[in-house]
This record gives sequence, C-alpha cells and structure tokens, in this order.
Amino acid sequence: MKKKLTKTVIDATKPAEKDVIVRDIDVPGLFLKVTPNGAKSLMVRFTIGKGRGAPIRQPRIPVDVDAPGAVESARKIAREWRAKGAGGVDPAHERKAAAAVPTVADLCERWIEEKTGEKRSIDEDKRKIGKLPQSLLRTRVTDVTKDQMRALHKKLSSTPYEANRVLALLSAIFGAAVYDWGVMGKNPAAKIKKFEEPKRERYLSQDEIAHLDAALTKYADERGTTEGCEAADVIRLLLLTGCRSGELLAATWGQFDLEAGVWTKPSSHTKTKKVHRVQLSAPAVAILEGIKARYDVPGPWLFPGRSGGHRQSLTKAWADIRVRAGIKDVRIHDLRHTSASLMLSAGVPLDIVGRVLGHTQAQTTLRYAHLTDEAGKAATDALGTVISFRGEA
Repeated sequence: MKKKLTKTVIDATKPAEKDVIVRDIDVPGLFLKVTPNGAKSLMVRFTIGKGRGAPIRQPRIPVDVDAPGAVESARKIAREWRAKGAGGVDPAHERKAAAAVPTVADLCERWIEEKTGEKRSIDEDKRKIGKLPQSLLRTRVTDVTKDQMRALHKKLSSTPYEANRVLALLSAIFGAAVYDWGVMGKNPAAKIKKFEEPKRERYLSQDEIAHLDAALTKYADERGTTEGCEAADVIRLLLLTGCRSGELLAATWGQFDLEAGVWTKPSSHTKTKKVHRVQLSAPAVAILEGIKARYDVPGPWLFPGRSGGHRQSLTKAWADIRVRAGIKDVRIHDLRHTSASLMLSAGVPLDIVGRVLGHTQAQTTLRYAHLTDEAGKAATDALGTVISFRGEA
C-alpha cells in the first residue's frame, strides 16, 4: 500500500502474519516495514548505478521511528542515498568507512592506555577528560573542528587555568593522533590562544610555618609511623629543599649521599630532564637519617608505596594537615614558593635560588625578583633606624 508516511501513520500501522510494507508517496523508494513481532523501521530501496543489471540495495535508515521528526530525517537520508546510488556510490561502504574512524573517546582511551609515568599524572588526565562533553567524545575525529575547541575552551573560562590545561591535554592527544597514530590529518586544538593566567603567589609566613610544624607533629603522633611520620617527613623535606613533590616521592636512596649532604636527582626524575644536584642542609640530612633508621633494611624508595613502587600522592594527608594548620588555601606547590621566598629574604642571590630550585631559565626565577626588592627595602629600613642625621640639608 502507498501513503504519505507520518508519525500518525507509523503508529497506526499494526503487525500482521507477514511483513507489512507501507510505501511513501513523496519519496520514491522510501517505505515503512513492520515485522510480525511488531518491529518497525524506515527503509529505502535504490540501485547502485544505472541499467537493468544494477545491483539493488534496501538498507534500514538509521532513525528512531518513535522520535519526533523521524520521517523528515528519513526522507532526507533516503534522497541522499538514492542520489549516491545513482552515481555508482554505495552508501553502505561509506558508512562502514565512517564507522572505522575513531571517536574522540577512542583517542582518549588510547592515550590513557599508552601513557607511562606517574599514576598521579594519569589520574589527572582522566579527571580532565571527564570534563569533556559527551557530544564531543562521541564525535568522529575527522569531524572535530577548531570552532568546537574554541567553544569548549570558552565554556570553561570561569577557571582560566583549568580551561588552558584541558585544551593543552586535547592538543597533546590530537597531536599523538596526527603524528604517532596517523588517524587524523591535523590538530584542531593547536594554536588556540590561551586565557591569561594570573600568577598565584602564596608564601607561608614564619608564624604559619610554626603552625604547620605543630600540625605535622600532631598528625604524626595520631597516624603513626607509616602514614603520619612519612607524610610529615615529606612536607618538611619539601620546605627544606624547595623541590617538587613528584621528585621527592619518586626519590631512591641511591640518589643521596648523606655523608656529603648531597641529593643528585637523575634527569628522568626532573621536570627539566637534566641531572640536578642539591646541597642538603643539616636539618634535611637529619630527617633523611631518621627515615632510614625506621627500617631494618631500607628498600630502594624513600617513601615506598603500598603495592610496590613509590608513594604516588600526598593529597589526602595534605588536605587534613593544612586544615589543622589553619592554611586551607595553601597548595603543596606553594611550599616550593615558600622555600624560594625564605632563601631570598635571607639574602641568597636570585641566581643561586634558581640553581637550588632546578630552574634552567633565568626568566623562571625572575618571578621571585620582587622578593629581593622587599628584602632590600627591609635592609635599608633597618639601616635607617641605626643611622640618624640631625643636621639639615
């Protein structure tokens, strides 16, 4: 039978002992098929090429017959497929080729599977991927546009730092897809202007350091040797060395010469990928000797993990400790900034501070330059209190 297919017609067509076919009077080849078990689908009949011997195709159109606008969508697809068929192109082959193209979700999964390094870094990438909209994750990589990337970046603009980091991760993933995996022709996340990131400057005062020290002692007493003392040792060493937390957590005893008071960080453990030698203070050496003394036979790691390898994170312990110390706004990395500020306030030259922190670019250390100005001002103010001129110019 022939009718103008509508939602009403589809709903009204009931199953029978054999397939029920209702052909559309508007688009040649478009028809509704209802099987004896009640399954309904919109299909289209067309030939590949022209002539009496042209092969016939009769595929189901991928629309939900119960959804609003299903018939209109089916008509559009039916016309496209019939036109392609008349030109000798089989739409089924095109659909199979498209299905073979990975989605953004596929790329993200491969990125996580192939990534090596710290578990914390992988977990952070997973967290950022979790911020991506499902519509983007379902998109075939050949269909991702730079406009989509700009729109996503703008959507996250309430937190500029996070928006930039998510965009950077996508750029890295798409870059791997282009240059390593060969499944994309270009990187749609590349060369998009980042948001300005206000520099965060948070340094602990001497009073705050005292409160932190007290909180560490109390935390260690309550939690015991494995968790409490270990977390306290990590935090105290971060302040005493100015190192990055990842460098310390991944450190092995073989990197330390406690007699000479030297920590030699291998290039594989540093952000700059260069060997970095750090002179250790007496308090830092004392803490390291105390850690070593806790173990009858120390393993390779300063801070071993629970299931082999080294400890991965201080997140939970730091969240507890900073509340106890009354410094809720302080991040682990701010301890590194504090170390720099304390060295500068003690008169250590800026270039030496940069060497201690492991900076390879002088520009990186210059972010602390204003602290040397503050130290200089404090020194001249102190000088002004000692010297008093009674005469007038």
